This record gives sequence, C-alpha cells and structure tokens, in this order.
Amino acid sequence: MCTSAGSAELCLEKEGMVIAIAKIHICASPQIRILAQLLAIIKMKILIFFLLGMFSNVQGQELTEYLIFDKICAEANITGAVFSELDSMEIVGLRTFGFRNSETKEVVTSATLFEAASLSKPVFSTLVFRLSENEIINLDKPLIQYLPFEAVSDPRLREVTARHVLMHTSGLPNWTNKTDNVKLKFAPGSKFSYSGEGYLYLQRVIERITQKPIDELMMEYVFKPYNMTNSSFSFNDSLGNYAKPHDKNGNTLEKKLTGTSTSAASSLHSTIEDYSKFVIKFISDTTIFQKSIQVDKKMNLSWALGAGFEVQGSDTLVWHWGNNWNTFRSVFVYSLEKQKGYVLFTNSENGHRILQELNKLVFDQELQFPKWLGYKQITIANSR
Repeated sequence: MCTSAGSAELCLEKEGMVIAIAKIHICASPQIRILAQLLAIIKMKILIFFLLGMFSNVQGQELTEYLIFDKICAEANITGAVFSELDSMEIVGLRTFGFRNSETKEVVTSATLFEAASLSKPVFSTLVFRLSENEIINLDKPLIQYLPFEAVSDPRLREVTARHVLMHTSGLPNWTNKTDNVKLKFAPGSKFSYSGEGYLYLQRVIERITQKPIDELMMEYVFKPYNMTNSSFSFNDSLGNYAKPHDKNGNTLEKKLTGTSTSAASSLHSTIEDYSKFVIKFISDTTIFQKSIQVDKKMNLSWALGAGFEVQGSDTLVWHWGNNWNTFRSVFVYSLEKQKGYVLFTNSENGHRILQELNKLVFDQELQFPKWLGYKQITIANSR
C-alpha cells in the first residue's frame, strides 16, 4: 500500500485534439519511481495507443519493433538516438529515443541535428565522385600535383591519389598534429589503414581546385540534388534543435564541434531523414565498387570508395561507422541482396553497444563488422 503518491497526467494528440487519457499514481518507492522514469523515456504515446487499440496506421510488427528499439537503447544506457529503417530504397520507419540534452530534458525528435561523425566521409566521397564525373578532379592523379602537403616529407606522397584517400590506402596516419616530417605508414595502394588526415588533405585539394568552400560544393553537388535540406558541414547553434554529447553515464558535455570550421572527415551535421535519403542514393552509386581492398579476410570485410562492405554468402552489405570524441556515435548498413538497411545516430558514448541487436532486428542475424570494430555489445534475450 502506498504511503506517499503523486500523479502524472498522460495525454495524446490525435487529429489536432488533445485528449486526457488517464492519471497514473506513482508510489514513492524506488522501484516504482524507476519504472516511471523508464516509461517516460520509452514512448508513452505508443503504449497508450496500444492499450486503446487505436493503431489504425501502425502494423503490429512495426509497433513491436518500435518498442524493441526503445528497450535496446534503454538497456545500453543511451541518452538519445534516432533510427531509420530502409526497405527497397525507401524509408519505412523513423524512431526516436531519449534526450538531445539530458540536463534540460529536451527530447530527441526526427528533426534533431546530430553530428554524423565519420559518416561525413561517404557524403564527401560522393562530392568527389561528382567532381570526377565533371572532370574537375582525376581520381588517379597524384594529389601533390594539385596541392603540396608541406607536413609530409615522405617521397612516396608523390603517389597518393584521391582514390587512395577514399579507400584508406594512402598510407597517411589517421590524424597528425605534426607540422613537418610526417611519414607514410606504407606504400600507397598496398594496404588498408583508416585515415581521417587523408580526407582533410583531399578536402584542401578540392577547395583549392574549385576555389569554393566545402559547404558550397556540397549544396551544389550533393545536398540539393539529394533533397537534403537540413545538413551542413559547418555548425550553427542558432538552429536550436541539436543534440549535445553525453558520456557513458548520461552526463551532458560541452559540444566540441562548433563554429564555421569544416572537416570532410567528421563535421557533417544532419537529421536522420536527410542522411537516410543520402544512403538510399549512395548505395545505388556504382562508383563505390569500382575498386576495393581487403580489410579482414577471415571476416570477409573489404573497403571500397567511401565505405566498407561485408560479404555474407551471396549478400553484400555496405556500411560505415562514425565516432566523434567517443560521444557522437553513428552507423549505417544496407544489404544489397535483401534490399534492407538502417541508419543510427546517437549522442552517447554507449551508442555503438547496440549494433548487433539492431542487426538482428533488421537482418535477423549478427554481422562481422561490429566484431572488427571491437565495441562491446549488449545482448537482450528474446528481443524479438
């Protein structure tokens, strides 16, 4: 029996009318308070609709997957997330979870801007594809012929091309703060080694050739043609609805990626709908698969122009992941055989802990790339 209680009125909005549904009395016991908090995080509207049998526009399987996504995110202690499911080159579901700012309790919506982190790279790669088609840049011409890289003293830099950069076979380090005497890790084209530094060099080359900043080029060649109306490689905090980063305990942190500085490797800000539109176009671009290099033979992982791919029997899955300062974590995966996939943005250090659960949700199987990435995964029994 409760000795102390409060109440919370739950409402839903349907066809422009706000309808009071019920009052739930919340006991002061810790167990009930925890339950109440979880109910606040998972979508109460969905639960109420279910209880009232008002799912005229939502199929049972879709509802189940909505609830599973919330359960997965809550289990991994993710602060905020957005998720899209893709099927047959269409967005068939958008889901949101949690807070874009845990301090202010502002919730994530489908319009919330997230740092896409390294999911910036496939978008930049697409720009390079279009410039190559317009003969503005040659994918196989040494970049040093366009623009020197003063920090690199290695003579093998003379061999590095745009194709090498997009495939992460340039030999350049991932990042460097050195201003001189940087050495390549290997002969260009001979091995795979992930390099954000290579993307920054290619960005400088592109901006030198075109005499235009990256955001202007993106608008012309990618954002406008792909109808990506809420994406930018620079950040404007006046936009308001943007996600703040959070550590593994859910503490709100200060956003590091601010101002007008841009990075082809990591500074894209986008919404889940915009980036999903991009993925649908990207996986249809045959330029990606012109050439590839093996990344892990045992796991059947390779890297093509702008993205990785995993071979599972007769299927090929195109994928990429992102991680900005261990707080904004993202991924997209698309199966070319099943014609299904998903996009995930999170503002949490825990964001990559749910990859295998999402793979099981969308593809009914675990995949190899999360094992290669090395992020610890949660496991939920009977999540379906």
